[in-house]
Amino acid sequence: MNDEDTRSAPIVIQQAQDMLTGRKAANAFIDSYEEVSNITVPEEKKQQVHEERREFNQRKHQEEYMNKPFNMKEFEEAVKTLSQKKSPGPDKVTNEMLQHLGPRAKTKLLDLFNNSWNSGHVPQIWREADMVPVHKKGKDRAKVDSYRPISLTSCVGKLMERLINTRLSWHLEKNNILTPEQAGFRQHRSTEDQVAYIAQKIEDGYQDKKHTLTVWIDMEKAFDKVWKDGLRLKLQKCGVTGCMYQPESTLVEHTAEETLREGVPQGGVLSPTLFLVFINDIIKDLPRNVQGAIYADDLVLWCTEEHLTTANYRLQEALMSCRTTKRWLVKVNPKKTTYTIFSLSTREQKATLKFDGQILPLEDNPTYLGVTFDKRLTWKPQTKKVEARAKVRLAIMKKLAGTNWGADDRILKKL
Repeated sequence: MNDEDTRSAPIVIQQAQDMLTGRKAANAFIDSYEEVSNITVPEEKKQQVHEERREFNQRKHQEEYMNKPFNMKEFEEAVKTLSQKKSPGPDKVTNEMLQHLGPRAKTKLLDLFNNSWNSGHVPQIWREADMVPVHKKGKDRAKVDSYRPISLTSCVGKLMERLINTRLSWHLEKNNILTPEQAGFRQHRSTEDQVAYIAQKIEDGYQDKKHTLTVWIDMEKAFDKVWKDGLRLKLQKCGVTGCMYQPESTLVEHTAEETLREGVPQGGVLSPTLFLVFINDIIKDLPRNVQGAIYADDLVLWCTEEHLTTANYRLQEALMSCRTTKRWLVKVNPKKTTYTIFSLSTREQKATLKFDGQILPLEDNPTYLGVTFDKRLTWKPQTKKVEARAKVRLAIMKKLAGTNWGADDRILKKL
């Protein structure tokens, strides 16, 4: 890119002295995304994974139900799930256009999808994306890394991704491939269920007069750091072969290939499911009495024991086993990974937990999936947080409406 100004872009500070806007700001974002998605893979690791993939390719095992052509019923069900008023990709085709296709146009588009499905070739325009920086709440707007890159891809390509994703998700659930501890991006699972499950385990510890030691693990830029070759191997191990594997493998490359060297694009239909496959074994074979729960990339481990030293020992073992994530180049941020001691004891207590040689900090009021815990589960910090948010909204509503004037209930409920 050159130095000309373009349409509005967030003002960023690339260095302490330099304020960048327009095209210079866009270039700063591109440089940042390239750096984040660039993973150094040791040559030995590359060879090992390529050899394992070669062995799977030679087996040529195919599941008929996964590889048959898509039918019109699948197509129309996917169209029904399209959201309106979504931004289009580089081809400027919108979801509204796809929802208003006539019978002949639907048949032609379905034929195009099946040709791509059978050949493994994905049109280039479906693999391109407009990258949009979206500000992360609470982060400094003057820093490049305070923005999350969202990929605006072709709505036509996303429609085919929906067809593939439905089959892939069905295959994973039917064969119980995904770990039961994973609740993210799965039907009939929610953040509320996950929070309630963890809270109940802590309450059980209170009832047994035991300590529950938890570790809240932060995975650094998890979606951006997915190692593509490792993901391909894991797809094969999950039984993804034949037609399913060809476009799946091609779509692993998918969008903005010049910018995203590794990783799965945030905003992609397939990205959440591919990510679940990639980190599926992250808490496999935990030590005795250590349990875990994971929602997408939000991971928590805990151990309930009568003696805190025992829980400390077992959780340290678990953290050592989590280091096997290095095989798949999943990066844990020790600085943002914290621990909490849930106990009814009035004595001051601390644990000594380390990850990669760094001592983990104690956090008395951790926030998990938007809910703030406290070490005695009084929920006072969470209640105060919700109360503060409610007061702000009530103040806005009072400015917008009175008993006999202003906005109606329908408008106020949207606040």
